[in-house]
Amino acid sequence: MEFAKSPPALLATLARLAASRAAGHAVGPGSIEQRKMFGYPALFVNRNMFAGLFADTMVLRLPDIDRRDLVESGQAAPFVAMGRTMREWVALAPALIAAEAELAEWLGKALAHTAAMPPKPAKAKRARE
Repeated sequence: MEFAKSPPALLATLARLAASRAAGHAVGPGSIEQRKMFGYPALFVNRNMFAGLFADTMVLRLPDIDRRDLVESGQAAPFVAMGRTMREWVALAPALIAAEAELAEWLGKALAHTAAMPPKPAKAKRARE
C-alpha cells in the first residue's frame, strides 16, 4: 500500500520543531532520534515514537487528558491509520499545525509523556547470510 507524500511545508515544520526540541533535550539515552515510520518522518525518545507525520497531517502521542482536551476543542481528532484507531494518538488540525508556538508546546508535552515511558528494547540485528 502506498501512501500520499507529506507536503514540503509540513516536512519543514517537523524538522524545525525536532531541531529545537533536540537542542533543548538532554543528550544520552533519552535523546531524540528521527527516523521513518510507515515511510514518513517520525520522532522517537527511548526508542518510543512521540510525534510524526502521516500523509498530510502531524500526529502526537499524548496522555488521555491532553488528547481529550485537543479533540474536544476541535484542534485534533483521534488518529486512524489503515482503518485502526491508534489509542494514544491524535491527528492535529491544520490550524494547530500553523500555530507553531502552540504546536511546539504540544510537541513538548508529547515528548515529556513518551520520555516517561520505559525504553523500548532494541531489536536484535539480523545476521546477514
